[in-house]
Amino acid sequence: MRKSLIFLLALALIVLAFVTVDAKTKHHFVSTTYDYNDGDLSIDFEGSTLVITCDYDDYDVVEINAEYELYVNDEEIKLDEVEQELVKEFYDQSVEVERSVKKIVAEGVRIGLKGAKLGLKAIGGLFKAALTSYTTDDFERDMEWEAEEIEYDARVLERKAKKIEKQVDLLEDIGIELTDRIPELQEIECLW
Repeated sequence: MRKSLIFLLALALIVLAFVTVDAKTKHHFVSTTYDYNDGDLSIDFEGSTLVITCDYDDYDVVEINAEYELYVNDEEIKLDEVEQELVKEFYDQSVEVERSVKKIVAEGVRIGLKGAKLGLKAIGGLFKAALTSYTTDDFERDMEWEAEEIEYDARVLERKAKKIEKQVDLLEDIGIELTDRIPELQEIECLW
């Protein structure tokens, strides 16, 4: 009985520590960084403009604005119909990836907070079990039920993350096609 109380207390403290770290780092998921051609390719939004840069090269900047205009190093690139459609697809898919990532981060934080709440409840349950007729069996049953609910939420979140992976794969495919078609993009080393 005492061992399970100590175990649950330790588990509660670990959960609290994890949630604290997770809450502090959540903002790092908003931008996306890819590793291609031995360099880091960053895809971020500045307002409604999609900005693509190579992390090791401050010179080359690719921008796509909300009107689907493509700029390379501040110079507008004239596009044919197929290229224009690819730029539109790339921009729209990037917007969708960003939305999906923001949603999953928010859900992850919500699940983390549920875990922290469970940790606090576990600490309170330990005192309740020590000071009242509430037994450790009652305590363990209550904790297991709530922990299973959090685990279910985490599995759902994992499935959503796999969908984001597919969105990013599609984004990469469109990026490759864009680079193959537009000579100005081929000159940038870190692009697909």
